[in-house]
This record gives sequence, structure tokens and C-alpha cells, in this order.
Amino acid sequence: MEQLKGAKFDGGKPRPSTVPVEAIEAIMAAREYGLQKYKDAEDWRSIEPERWHEALLRHVLAIWDDPTHIDEESGLPSIWHVMTNGAFLCACLKDVVDEKMKRGG
Repeated sequence: MEQLKGAKFDGGKPRPSTVPVEAIEAIMAAREYGLQKYKDAEDWRSIEPERWHEALLRHVLAIWDDPTHIDEESGLPSIWHVMTNGAFLCACLKDVVDEKMKRGG
């Protein structure tokens, strides 16, 4: 295959390849569990951010002394639930965080 040459300006653009694939797979696995349990792929959007924060903290406590802790209910590593709850919080709080960042904290 012939390699094409030319200008490509990528400065300042997101680089998805910098995110560990294992993190993406972990969140996908936790989401699949949630889909089986709750049946609605978008119901997480109706949950208050405080509840995602509490869930995240419960899972953090579970991994406090054992980073490889397996959640009893889902059978998945608790760290995967931490990451998923963190992702939900990032999405829920995006506008608030963006505004804070604009103001410099």
C-alpha cells in the first residue's frame, strides 16, 4: 500500500489512543452489567450526581485495602465500578466543571 504524504494539523486535537484500552473495556463491562440489571441504557442520566458520587465512594472503600476486590453483586472488579461511576460523574457534571475551569477554579 502506498503511503500518502501531506500536511496534517493535529495540534490541540484530542488523542483517543492515549486512553488505555483496558479502561474502556472495564467501563464497557460494567455498563453491560448495568444494562442487564436495569434494562435501560440511558437511565443513568436521570440519577442525581450525588448518588453516583456515593456509589463511587462505596467502591473506593471496597478497594481501599484490596485493589483487586471483586464486587459481590456484579462479580466484576470494584475498580471497574469506580471508573464507571467516575465516567457518569464526568458526564453529569460536565457543564458545571467547564464553567469552573473557565473562571479559573
